[in-house]
Amino acid sequence: MNRELKFRIWDKNDTKSMIGPFSWNRLPNFDQPDNFIILQYTGLKDKNGKEIYEGDILMPDTFDGIWPEQRNGVLVKDIRQPFANAHLFKIVGNIFENPEPIKNNDHNNQ
Repeated sequence: MNRELKFRIWDKNDTKSMIGPFSWNRLPNFDQPDNFIILQYTGLKDKNGKEIYEGDILMPDTFDGIWPEQRNGVLVKDIRQPFANAHLFKIVGNIFENPEPIKNNDHNNQ
């Protein structure tokens, strides 16, 4: 599967919003790159068809096909980790804007 190279950007100084998506050749030029975190599109979509990016928090609607360690939600940490059942989850936020759903979950290895 060829994954489309898309990115979202978190501005560490503006803790209210994520900007993007941007294609690889359209990423903004930043004056202070250390103030930004670039998050890549995984190539996967959640159960509602919403694109899943690194840093997203996913929660299952049902437990059919869900591994026990995924029942309390999953933090998408790295696009290189396979996550075959993403279509059973919905995005409930991201680690920057809404970390609460996964704060006490030790099983976020995605």
